[in-house]
This record gives sequence, structure tokens and C-alpha cells, in this order.
Amino acid sequence: SKPVVAISSCVLGENVRWNGTNSINHWVDKELKKHVQLISFCPEMKMGLGTPRATLRLVESNGQRLLQESNSSADHTKKANSVLGHYLDIFSNIDGFIVKAKSPSCGLDRTKLYNSNGNVKEHVAGFFTNSFKAAFPEKPIIDDGRIHDESLRLNFLNRIFIHHRFKNLNKSTFSLQQFHKHHKFLFMAYSQNQMRQLGKLAATDSKLINIDELFFQYQRLMIQMLEKNIKKTELVNSLGHLLGYFKKIISKQEKEHLLDLIEKYRTQNFPANSIIEIFNYLCSIHSSDYVKDQWLLNPLPKSLLYSKTK
Repeated sequence: SKPVVAISSCVLGENVRWNGTNSINHWVDKELKKHVQLISFCPEMKMGLGTPRATLRLVESNGQRLLQESNSSADHTKKANSVLGHYLDIFSNIDGFIVKAKSPSCGLDRTKLYNSNGNVKEHVAGFFTNSFKAAFPEKPIIDDGRIHDESLRLNFLNRIFIHHRFKNLNKSTFSLQQFHKHHKFLFMAYSQNQMRQLGKLAATDSKLINIDELFFQYQRLMIQMLEKNIKKTELVNSLGHLLGYFKKIISKQEKEHLLDLIEKYRTQNFPANSIIEIFNYLCSIHSSDYVKDQWLLNPLPKSLLYSKTK
């Protein structure tokens, strides 16, 4: 099955913006939707505001955040809260969100928050996205601006696919241990220390902890680890450990060549994916199921991994 991602309708190409236009992201439309099930949503249309419509803004008044029309100050917060309850129900089992940047409803963290005097107080998450972040801390969120940043995009993609695999596990210590086993080197590329902590959790005797609590603790730590992008120093370490599984199989010259490429990645920005493809080749000619089954080697569908947004 495919990961499920909720996406702002305008980013998917639907003409639902305040002026009847869209903000289509062609990478989403032509590439991402091949590999992910997309569920479009537009809170303002769901609220019955239609299009074209008056623009909205986020206003803080008496400690509360309100969704109001920019010119008339007509308040739509009650409608928004009603629609929010609907979305919290239907999005409970998805794997992530793609939202419209700076939108008063859906912005990730650059939405203008006005005070009661009409001045911009700060920049925050939009009305709905703020609630999604609070209700679903385990689900990654990216906006249509950040999606053009390769490192942020790849981290988002890694997270939705990892989340999808994790949520579909059978609730057993065996399945958790297998999940950790296959993600070991990918997790090591984020943080060797947290990968080891996750390994200790996965190895916990099922008689000592409730299985739901075990999965909760594992997922919570995994989320903390995945919130940051893969670190170059940690990926170098992970690739070095991976190479150790071939040290008795490949020649001295081949090993030295791989070590040289890993060093070039560390110091000269040699592409890591090229090194990973060499490991995939080694797995194809040498029987090493443990390495072959590592998600580090094939974290995403190839067309997603190598695709560009512009």
C-alpha cells in the first residue's frame, strides 16, 4: 500500500484560492502522486466560503486565535472549529501533510498573526496546521515552499514512508525488532546514539512492558530522531559500518576505492546516492540478505529519490 498524505487543494491544482486560482506544484502533480495517495483538503471551501471570497487573516484577541476576514473583520472561527473537528477525525490515520505556505488556514510557520490593532505580532502556523501539529506530532508536515529544498523534501519523504511502514506493523516485539533491524543503518545516518536507544527498546522483553506502551515509546523516540535531516558525519559513519559487512568478500582495492568515495562525500560533496548504488551492486553479486534488506539502500522509490522539483 502507499503512504497517505493530506494536501492543500490549491497545491494539487484545484482552483480554490480566494481569487479562484490555484498554486499547483508540478512535482507533486507529476511525480509524487505516482507513489503516494493524496487526499486534498481546503478548509475555507469546507467552511462554505466559496471562491472568489474575501481574504482571511489570523488574529489574536484576548489570548485566542481567530480566523477573520481581512477587511470587514467578519469572524469565521466557529465555522473553522467545526471543520477542524472533521479533519482531525479523517486525518488520524494518514502519514503526513503538505500545506500551503503562509496561508492563514494552512501555513506551516510563516503565517502572519495580527493583534487586535491590526499590526503583525509574529509569524506562526496557520489556524488548521497549528492544530494538526498538536494533534498529530508523529506526522511530518512540509509546505509547498520548503518542498523545493532537496534536503527538507527528502527528509519529509523518508518520514512519510517510515511512518507508513511503522503504522502497518503487527503489534509484537518480533515485528518491532524486524522493523528496527531493517532500518538500522538508515537510523544510524540520523543519529547513532538514538539508533542504539531504539535498538534497546526493540529488544525489551515483552513480559516487562505493555506492547502498546513499547510501540509508543519507540515511535516517540523515532520521531525525535527523524525531525532533523540526515547528518553528513552520521551518514559517513553508517556507510563505514555497512562496508564492514563486505570486508571479507571484496578485494582490498575495491574496499579502498569505496573508502575513498566515502571520504570524497565527507569533504568534497561527492553524491552519497552514487556510493549507495555501489552497495546495491555489491548486494546483487554477493549474497548478503541482511545488507540487501536495509532501507538505507533503497529508502524511497528511485524516481522520487532522484526527481527535481524545478
